[in-house]
Amino acid sequence: MRDYTADSQGQIGIPQEQAIALMLSKYENVTVLLDGFDYSLFFTGTPSQCVSIILAADEI
Repeated sequence: MRDYTADSQGQIGIPQEQAIALMLSKYENVTVLLDGFDYSLFFTGTPSQCVSIILAADEI
C-alpha cells in the first residue's frame, strides 16, 4: 500500500460483492462445462491420474 498515492489507495481492487458475483458466475460456467464429467480422481487419485483428468477435461 505504501507504493500507492493517497488518492489511489482507496481504489485498489474491486468491491467484495462484485468479486463474489464474478466468482459465482465463473463457477456456474465451469459446472455447466463439466456436467456429467467424472473428475473425482482429481481429488483422490495419484499425481499421474490427476494429470490425466486435467487432460481429459481439456478435451471437453
